[in-house]
Parts: sequence; C-alpha cells; structure tokens
Amino acid sequence: MPQYLKNSNRIRLDKFGIFKLSFSSQGRENEEDVTSADIKSARVLFTPSAQLKRELSDITYTKK
Repeated sequence: MPQYLKNSNRIRLDKFGIFKLSFSSQGRENEEDVTSADIKSARVLFTPSAQLKRELSDITYTKK
C-alpha cells in the first residue's frame, strides 16, 4: 500500500473507501520556481464509500 501511495495512486478498497496522499507545500509566485523541496508534509487522506457512510449513519451514543 505505501508504494502505491508513493507513486500517486489512489487505493480503492471496494466497499470501504479510498486512500490517497495529500501534500502541503510552500507557495511560489511562478510555476517554474516550484521544486520538490517546497513540500512541507504529506498525509494520507481517507474518503469512505457511500455504503460505509450509510452503514454508519444510524450510530447512537450512550454514556456508560
């Protein structure tokens, strides 16, 4: 999984959702000035599938 993310692939787990990488970077005025050194951090984003969202939509909470 890490190798797929490093290669800019999205990973879809059928009825679960999608994982992808997101980057935070230093802004630049011109496209030509942008380099990989401008990337400050990377993180994994998860987007749940519609089915997973539906299945979790009726959660109730109780205090123990």
